[in-house]
This record gives sequence, C-alpha cells and structure tokens, in this order.
Amino acid sequence: MFLSLRHSILLLWILLPVNEAVAGIITIDDYERNTRWMFLESDAPKEFPDAVSWIAKLNKKKSEGYSDWRLPFTPDGKYEDWSYNANDYDTKTNVTCSDLGHLYYTVKKYDSSVDSTPLLQHSFWLGTNKKGQFSAYKDKDSNNMAWAFDFSTGLQFLQSLNFEPYALAVRTEPLPTSAVPEPNTALLFLTGILCLAYRPLSRNRSK
Repeated sequence: MFLSLRHSILLLWILLPVNEAVAGIITIDDYERNTRWMFLESDAPKEFPDAVSWIAKLNKKKSEGYSDWRLPFTPDGKYEDWSYNANDYDTKTNVTCSDLGHLYYTVKKYDSSVDSTPLLQHSFWLGTNKKGQFSAYKDKDSNNMAWAFDFSTGLQFLQSLNFEPYALAVRTEPLPTSAVPEPNTALLFLTGILCLAYRPLSRNRSK
C-alpha cells in the first residue's frame, strides 16, 4: 500500500530530527583584539540551564560548521570592583572585562555597524567559564545567580537562574590577514616609483 504525498511529508516531518532555530549568524570584526566575533542568537528567551543546554546542542550538531560555541564570558565580579550591591543588581556599568562589555564599550566606539546588529534588542546570559558556569554569588535567599548583559543599555547584572533573557552563542577566530601592504613594502614601492619618475627628468636635463 503506497502512502499519499501528504502522508509521506507528514511521516518525514515526524521522523526527522528537529533543529532548534537560531536568529542567524552575526559577525563583528574587533581590531582592538585582532579578533573576529561570531554570534548565534536563540530564537526565544531561556532560563540559564536551558541556555547552557542550547549551546551543547549547537556544538553537537556543529551549527554553522563549528563545534566550539560557548556563552559569552565574564569574570565573576567582586563587590569592590563593580560596586556590586546584594540589594541592587542593576548598577554595574563600564564592565569592559566581559565579552559583551568589551563589544559595547570598546568596539562600538570605532565600529558603528555594531549599532545595527540584533544584539541591541536583548539582554543575554554570560558564563564565568567556557562551560557556562553561573556566578559564585547567591541572592539573599541563597539561590544561585548568573550574570546577564543588557546590550541596549550597557548594564551588567546578576539574576536568578530562572530569569529569561536570550541565549547567545559566541566563538572567536583571528581576523583574516589584510590585503593592505605592510609599511616597509609600501615604502619600497613608493621609492621605486620615484626612481622611475626621476630617470626621464635626468635624461631631459642632459640634453
């Protein structure tokens, strides 16, 4: 008995594995660190454990051809370093030591294209190591917390793990070598041009 086309498509839809959608790859060139940043944004907000699981799935299926995706990194802030107050999690600005803080406060100054990326629309989880560890700090009820970064305001703050910002997968690689000549090469080239220009002039003078 043969299945109809409609039933065949339905059967394939059921049997084939479903890959969770992402919003599309974002690339930012960072000349400060000679680094190319590549981002994948989740298509929906996620609690912190779900964000870590999402990253693992991306690496397992080698999303976009890579298996080294991770959450954006941040050191685990200290009270005295970031003016951290256990009763106020929204006062940390200029945290340039985190990946997203560096992009927001440093790269944006010389690369206005960062302003046109989807990153500005959301806040995102940060991990304190490459495995996506949450913060060592706990709230007043001893619940675990993790860092998040709001790319629309530049604020970095602690939140409970069931808070739901978006998840962001990040990987870095060295910038491609530039096609612009090195200074020594350019100088030699200019010297050669001047020599060629001088030869006809000297001949005319000798006549």
